[in-house]
Amino acid sequence: VRPLFYTRLRLGEFDPPAMNPYSALGLGHVQSPAHRALALEAAVKSFVLLKNERDTLPLRDLGARRVAVSAGHAASKRGLPPRAQPLSAPQVVGPFADNPRILFGDYAPVPEPQYIYTPWRGLETLAANVSVAAGCREPPCQHYTPAEVEAAVRGADVVIVCLGTGIDLETEGRDREDLSLPGQQLQLLQDAVR
Repeated sequence: VRPLFYTRLRLGEFDPPAMNPYSALGLGHVQSPAHRALALEAAVKSFVLLKNERDTLPLRDLGARRVAVSAGHAASKRGLPPRAQPLSAPQVVGPFADNPRILFGDYAPVPEPQYIYTPWRGLETLAANVSVAAGCREPPCQHYTPAEVEAAVRGADVVIVCLGTGIDLETEGRDREDLSLPGQQLQLLQDAVR
C-alpha cells in the first residue's frame, strides 16, 4: 500500500484544492473551441505514415473525389488517378466506418454524440457526397453483406476501409491468440479494394 499512496501523494491527490491548478477550471473549458483545436492538432501530428505508394497521400481536392470508406480501424486505398484529375465523392466501408459505440470501447461511460467523429462523419465534413457501407455491423463480422460493400465502392477513386477488433473480441486482460482479422473482415477488405 505504501508505494501506491506515495505515488498518489506525488501526483497531488491529497493537496488542498487551492494548490490544484485544475480546480480553477470550469465546465466552460470542457470541449472549448481552443481545446478541440489543440486535440485536432495533436491527432493530426500523431499519425505515422509507413508507406505512400504513388504519392497518394495527402488527398487533394477531396470534394471532387469519390472516396469509399469501409468500416474498421485501418485505411486502404484503391489506385488513384493522377492528382490533376478530379475524383468523385468519398465512400466509407467497414464495421468501424460509422459505429461510435465500438470506437469508444469500454472507456467512455457516457459519450456525447455531438463530439463523436466516426471516419464517415469526419469525411462528410470535407466532401459533399460521402457514402458509407458497413458490410458487417460489428467487429466479429459473422454476418457479412458483400453486395453492400461492392455497391458502395463501385467506381470509387478512393476506398477507405475501417477494420479492427473492438471490445467484443479483446480488451485489457483478454488478448487474442493471433493477429488475423476477425470473422469475414479479410473478405470485406478484399472485396473493397478489388
